[in-house]
Amino acid sequence: MAKDSSSPHPTKTKSQLRREMIAAREAVQPGARAAASQAIAKRLIEHERLRAARRVALYAPTRGEIPTDLIATACLERGTSLLYPRVVTR
Repeated sequence: MAKDSSSPHPTKTKSQLRREMIAAREAVQPGARAAASQAIAKRLIEHERLRAARRVALYAPTRGEIPTDLIATACLERGTSLLYPRVVTR
């Protein structure tokens, strides 16, 4: 990977940054993660664009990501279709 002096981490590779971000995410305490999930869900569920949406794309959280179940439940209760990415391994 070529060095890019405009990048905040010009000597780190994408895989190094990804490992660091995953470690930071996994270091978040479960209580803090749950509180963040509730705050994010509350804000999104009340957002006019989400309320008007017929389809919403979400992710199924893995490796310490913020849970999306509250958002999914609210969408399904409104009759909103949910779309999830499909992961294909090589």
